[in-house]
Amino acid sequence: MKKLAVSLVSVLAVVVLCFSLAGCGVSGTYKFESLTVGIGNLSTTYEVGKEYNGKKLEAGSIRLVLNKDGTCTFKSLDSDTEISGTWEEKDDGKIDFSGIGITNATRDGNKITFDLGVMKITLKK
Repeated sequence: MKKLAVSLVSVLAVVVLCFSLAGCGVSGTYKFESLTVGIGNLSTTYEVGKEYNGKKLEAGSIRLVLNKDGTCTFKSLDSDTEISGTWEEKDDGKIDFSGIGITNATRDGNKITFDLGVMKITLKK
């Protein structure tokens, strides 16, 4: 009976580990967390719930969807439509995008930070 209990606990631990690792992939939907506008000491950071240029910032205000096949869609703050592009993660945590205007993108855990014009934006999975 003791061996059966140990075996069941071991199998359960392996299953839980597999599910937890599956959630760590890059692909998925990233939603707005914050944006910083300006340069150096003259910059201002806006977070969910704050207002920027007359619009209340919500989690869905800016959205990035990374698909496993290397394609992506991006909805920016000033648009109701999504644009499509491609993405590729490098070994150093940087992500290269093409077709959607995102530059200097890096991933740290479940967050992606990138430049979009004069704004630095952070999205969270």
